[in-house]
Amino acid sequence: MLLPASIMILILEDQGDREYMEDRWAYEKNIVDGFDYMAIFDGHGGADVASYLKIHMGNIVKEKLQVLIANHQEPLRNVEVEEIKQVLFDSFKQVVHQIPSIISLHTGSTAVVVIKYGKHIWVANCGDSRAIMNDVSCGAVALTDDHKPDRPDEEERIVRRGGLVAKAFREDVPRVNGILAVSRSVGDFVLYPHVTWEPEIKYFLATDKNGYLFVATDGIWDTVSNIEVVDIINRCFVAHQYKVIGRELVALARGRGSTDNIAFL
Repeated sequence: MLLPASIMILILEDQGDREYMEDRWAYEKNIVDGFDYMAIFDGHGGADVASYLKIHMGNIVKEKLQVLIANHQEPLRNVEVEEIKQVLFDSFKQVVHQIPSIISLHTGSTAVVVIKYGKHIWVANCGDSRAIMNDVSCGAVALTDDHKPDRPDEEERIVRRGGLVAKAFREDVPRVNGILAVSRSVGDFVLYPHVTWEPEIKYFLATDKNGYLFVATDGIWDTVSNIEVVDIINRCFVAHQYKVIGRELVALARGRGSTDNIAFL
């Protein structure tokens, strides 16, 4: 999505070698009073939780933004950074309490939810999907930090709450209690509180050095770096070859061995 005018939105889904597609995305320009909404959800153990988030998260965010705006009693000209952060946190909390346990005890989904108001950007992250923004001076700016079980602060939190980080076998990736390869997730409530739904929420103010946001599931990030994504997008933009961006990114990820679902916008 381009900034500040959001004049373009590029969306791609690719199932890869998996039996079914578990990734979901959502986008709504001007969800309420100048706020844009975009989100990526990467389901695991099935697509039920990701599908639930796709359907319900945007509506919850919209309702809470409407309440915030109404309570200001005036047009929201001076954006309240902490208040919008609270909207995002409360939206995650509400959707977690609403989601049926029948689909969320043993299945889950990562979530990256972005709210944009002009050049103001809020990003709520839960899991290992990722959001980045280009920057002409340094190439790429990471807007999220992946929640992997062996990330030092995540491992400390898991252990402090009585869990452990272990591999299921020697060549495996670290997992929460030897089971889940992400340390935060919506759903997977059988692993709570070692796996938590609470998002990390960050605020950014875009400048003239920033041109677009890119949000994707880990089918891209497992094999392609932030700067490589930005380089491909920039090259295609310069050549006005917008339609090949998705094909080139997927081809690079697949060529390096990614077999996972891929979704980005």
